[in-house]
Amino acid sequence: SEGDEELPALQLLAAYGGRDLAEANVTGLLAEAVEGFLSLGDTARAAETAQVLAREFFHMGDISGADEATGRAIELARSVPLSTATARAISGHARHIVVAHAAYATGTELAREALAFADETGDDRLAMHALNTVGMARVYSGDDAGLEDLGAAVERGRDAGAVFELGTALNNYGNILAIVGRLDESDARLDEARELCERYGITAGIVWNEGERVYQRDRRGDLAGTLTAANRFLAQPFAADSYQRRPVLACRARVFLARGQVAEAVGDAEEVFADGGESNADAQTQAWLSTACSRSLRAIGRGEDAEELLQAALGAAYDPLVYD
Repeated sequence: SEGDEELPALQLLAAYGGRDLAEANVTGLLAEAVEGFLSLGDTARAAETAQVLAREFFHMGDISGADEATGRAIELARSVPLSTATARAISGHARHIVVAHAAYATGTELAREALAFADETGDDRLAMHALNTVGMARVYSGDDAGLEDLGAAVERGRDAGAVFELGTALNNYGNILAIVGRLDESDARLDEARELCERYGITAGIVWNEGERVYQRDRRGDLAGTLTAANRFLAQPFAADSYQRRPVLACRARVFLARGQVAEAVGDAEEVFADGGESNADAQTQAWLSTACSRSLRAIGRGEDAEELLQAALGAAYDPLVYD
């Protein structure tokens, strides 16, 4: 019927709106929409929707779920001609493999493909997403000139009035500035992202920024500030299902170790890798989590477990912010 034909598009539209809200879990809606688009023969929109689903899984800390969804998204996107919908899927897949799997070269190639399409069609939202990914991948690969791409992504977001995407671009720009040691500029971009989310009621962005505030204080060696920010984040009702939970716990574990609170540090370390945490670690956090937790376990005499985690950290993607 006509209503059934409209349903997947309405579900995707609702999911795009729901991603603004911390309390909204739109994964079920998106999964139904993927199948709905496929039943209508709209493979391109199915690809786009599968990639949105991958993003939602990632933000919930379900990396394996995100991997499965993004794998399906790129497969579907490649099975039909390039379009706005498939370019969104390609750009989203590029972001995922850069962040989650340190596939910098492949991710950059895919993001540039999406960027070229965006420039040809005048799609600034797509362009800023792709530019953001290119910039991140370049800096992660040791090319600080990627900061220019990140800055350009932010400016294109301002011009397009793409509020949600601008908040994400500012967040990523802030984190990459921290990687190259420009902490004051990093804090300014993260604070701007927070202000934007507060102004437009993007509660998901506000919750995410609470996690960022933990890392901001950790980078400056502010033990008391890190502990306060970590406790604040973990007290939120949505923290348990957030990607940020494990990194925040690792930060708090390091504070506890510095204060000689070994039992508390071990408690956080064990929680980091509980319930499949190891399988859900990604390139962006693997070295960080494994190192902090290794130190915690070694402090209590669990040398074998500590060494296993240390080897995992050494085998992970290089992270210049891991100072342990």
